[in-house]
Amino acid sequence: RLDFPERLDTGALAPGGGEYVLHSVVSHSGTAASGHYVVFARPSLRRWYIFEDESVGECTADEAVREQSGQDAHARDSFATGRSPFLAFMLTYLREDMVA
Repeated sequence: RLDFPERLDTGALAPGGGEYVLHSVVSHSGTAASGHYVVFARPSLRRWYIFEDESVGECTADEAVREQSGQDAHARDSFATGRSPFLAFMLTYLREDMVA
């Protein structure tokens, strides 16, 4: 299980650090040899969207963030449906004071 915050304060980690907000989550399902990627992003930092192949749709923060952490409930649901779970592969954060 990998937990990642929607807000990240780097002030204690680096001089001049700041507050960052989660902008996107790239998730992968499958193995190292093959699989499928989807991107969850919130371009305006208000609403989350899922980008999957040719389709784009609105999604919840739970789908974009919490369900990508490998939590046990999500993994159980995935095994029940026969699909591999999507797990966070890469995160991007934007510095909060640079976002309008």
